Amino acid sequence: MNVALCRSIPMDSNIDVAKTIGYRIAAGRPFSGAVHQKPAALEGGEQPHCHLMISQLMPDGIQRDIVQIFDRYNAAHPEKGGWKKIPAPETLPMAKLEQIERRRVCAEVLNVAQDRFGLEPVDHRSNKERGLPSAGGKHLGAARLRRHLQPQRQGDPARPADLGDPRSVRRGRGLLAGAH
Repeated sequence: MNVALCRSIPMDSNIDVAKTIGYRIAAGRPFSGAVHQKPAALEGGEQPHCHLMISQLMPDGIQRDIVQIFDRYNAAHPEKGGWKKIPAPETLPMAKLEQIERRRVCAEVLNVAQDRFGLEPVDHRSNKERGLPSAGGKHLGAARLRRHLQPQRQGDPARPADLGDPRSVRRGRGLLAGAH
């Protein structure tokens, strides 16, 4: 999962926020993550965010070596197999509820840091849920962003200048590098 972090707080605090979110959402399961910042494509400036990978395997209290943890679960003899995999949500509404809960946890953790630095809180709810008019954000998507970052050919419409440096994208360090 990806979580946007706050631009207005120091990176070490953003790292702490990302770790706390990971521990809260993983709920005892192993997780790994990375925190970094990339240039914001449309707004300029830095865009700090984290990528969290949370295991679907749930610890069961049985002592195992690291290799056995990832073996197939053995219901008849749990000590001979690996950890049991958490089942995926059975329905779309259940998956949506899990996603909303993850967003709520992220907002809760982010707001502790926001408050510490005297910043406005974030709200995980949609504009509709908050009774606000829909103010759709500007989002190009990967394909349109790539087209905008292509070197301009004769006769092509002008390429927006605020979308970043296309050379960094081709070198794998820019806006489209990695899994975004």
